[in-house]
Amino acid sequence: MWQGLARADADLYYLRAAGFELAPVVLFARRNGRKVIFCGADERDFDPKRVALPILRDRIMYFWGLRRCDAIVAQNKAQQSLLRKNFLINASIIYNGFHESQREISLQEDILWVANFLNIKQPWIFLELARHFPDEQFVMVGGRTDDRNKEKCNLYDAIASEAKHLSNVKFKGFLPFDLANKQFERAKVFINTSLHEGFPNTFLQAWSMGIPIISFVDPDNLIRENRLGLVATNTSEMIQHLSDFLSSRIIFSANNIRTFCEANFSIERVVDDYETVFRSIMHKAPKSGQ
Repeated sequence: MWQGLARADADLYYLRAAGFELAPVVLFARRNGRKVIFCGADERDFDPKRVALPILRDRIMYFWGLRRCDAIVAQNKAQQSLLRKNFLINASIIYNGFHESQREISLQEDILWVANFLNIKQPWIFLELARHFPDEQFVMVGGRTDDRNKEKCNLYDAIASEAKHLSNVKFKGFLPFDLANKQFERAKVFINTSLHEGFPNTFLQAWSMGIPIISFVDPDNLIRENRLGLVATNTSEMIQHLSDFLSSRIIFSANNIRTFCEANFSIERVVDDYETVFRSIMHKAPKSGQ
């Protein structure tokens, strides 16, 4: 890893998501007069009690590096608040960006779920939705996250097996990005069943095509405040929201969703925000202390 950092010979090193790797990157940068920027993946990255690092060594290394980064980017206000509360560090908020979709809003048949197969993603809830709406077509996309992790493999296999017994569920498994994106082209609503999220790229994939979202998480209340979908607090409420949507008791404007997405999450806007952060730290003296 150290050799790779040296070969890169960068002025600035960027990392996303909690991991022990942050420590050697920060140490390398200190010793060579470089800078490090870290971006959180979800709220747990800035919460010592919930950070998804089960090994004590990894937690110590990660928190050591986090306190010594030259800049930190949060994906939403909740992350920003946790970082300030737990580490007394301020972060810039930069949402993820996405390219403008060329999709024609016409083909809208499927109810779509796209995520990694992790317990925090709660994929079994999507199958529960499928049981409640047997006349609708449900599509599930996601791959194994780590073949060496038996628990994760068991979850994937269990969901895949259960999906086979539901005639209205198409279990696609892993798909490359381009093929996964084509599943969004067929979707009329996107379902997010995760317990935790930072700012999911799947939200941007959906919104860029004018697709509303029904979700347990709502970064910075964007869904509620901008009519981008519906937010549920439990499975029963998600079932009710989906029923309201399918029966047209609640209607969303695809054009309004796309317009909002293009105005707030364009690649150009995100690049400008990152450039501002990069420039702000490049001429600062390195933080003192090892």
